[in-house]
Amino acid sequence: MVEISDSQDIIKAQKYNIKLYPIYKAVSWDLLFYYAIYFVFLTRNQRTFCITSCFC
Repeated sequence: MVEISDSQDIIKAQKYNIKLYPIYKAVSWDLLFYYAIYFVFLTRNQRTFCITSCFC
C-alpha cells in the first residue's frame, strides 16, 4: 500500500512539473534576451561616450 501512495505522489509531482515547464522556459528565454539587449546597450553607450569624450 505504501508503494502505491508514493508512486501516486511522484506522478502528481511530475504532472505539476510538466505544467510549469513551458512557463519556466518562456521566462528563462525572456531573461536571456533582456540581458543580451542590456549588455549591447551598455557597450554601445560606452563606445559613443568614449568617442565623444576623446574629441571634446
